[in-house]
Amino acid sequence: MESRLDCIPCLVKQAFNIGKLIHLSDHNKEKLLREAIQYIGKQPFSTKAPLISKKIWQLALRYTPDNDPMRSIRKYYNQQMLKLEPELMKNLSTSQKPLHAALKMAIAGNIIDFGAPHSFDVDKAKQKISETLKTPLSVDDSTPLFNKLAKTGKLLYIGDNCGEIVLDKIFIRELKNSFPNLKITFAVRGAPVINDVIAEDARQVGINKYASVISNGDDAPSTLIEKTSPEFKQAMRSHQVIIAKGQGNFEGLSEYPGENLFFLFMSKCQYITELTGSKLYGLLCLQNRINTH
Repeated sequence: MESRLDCIPCLVKQAFNIGKLIHLSDHNKEKLLREAIQYIGKQPFSTKAPLISKKIWQLALRYTPDNDPMRSIRKYYNQQMLKLEPELMKNLSTSQKPLHAALKMAIAGNIIDFGAPHSFDVDKAKQKISETLKTPLSVDDSTPLFNKLAKTGKLLYIGDNCGEIVLDKIFIRELKNSFPNLKITFAVRGAPVINDVIAEDARQVGINKYASVISNGDDAPSTLIEKTSPEFKQAMRSHQVIIAKGQGNFEGLSEYPGENLFFLFMSKCQYITELTGSKLYGLLCLQNRINTH
């Protein structure tokens, strides 16, 4: 997905927020912001937003000796969401359609604002998830998704952010219950980048109990096929169904060919709503519109 004018203020804000989250000094926050603005200004609109985000993160790392300065933030959100898991599972057990409810729960994780730890409220997160379960999907391609899963033996599930991966785990567990023969591979980023999931996060929340965990070999906050490892490219080719979680993965994979690819996320900007035919802040289970036919 190419960037456009609307993406520029979001990318600048991302640079500003990263500076705060990794506790740079005011002087270094300003330097990072100026460098990011200069870099963004030189990029053609054909450049994907996640590729620019990757560069902003690399610029930020120059101002800290820690190559994973958000490790404690990721662990915190994973821990907080794990506390909610028993109650969420209880809600799921009373649903008339637990598989569909688990899918919506996974999308619900995408609406939680994972910023500074002190700003996180477990009760508000629980309320947002509860409200999401009562909200119809803006785009609902869950029927073709579940139909394909019923006929296949292999699913590649591409993760997005920390914290919400607890909800991904709940959905993956329900998928295993509904499709006992399904083998699931869970893909993570190849290196720490902002609050995106890496292998240690998947292990912390227990996804490895239900799925094999692989790295995509890249440190973009998305999935940019051309940058990923040969192992990951092979996984994309060999799995009959692929689920990509989060808007960042949609931005990176929206031009990937194949109707076996499904996106689960919330549309957070007008540009995305136009591309997907959804509404702003709508919840999407979207089958890829680009196919190989």
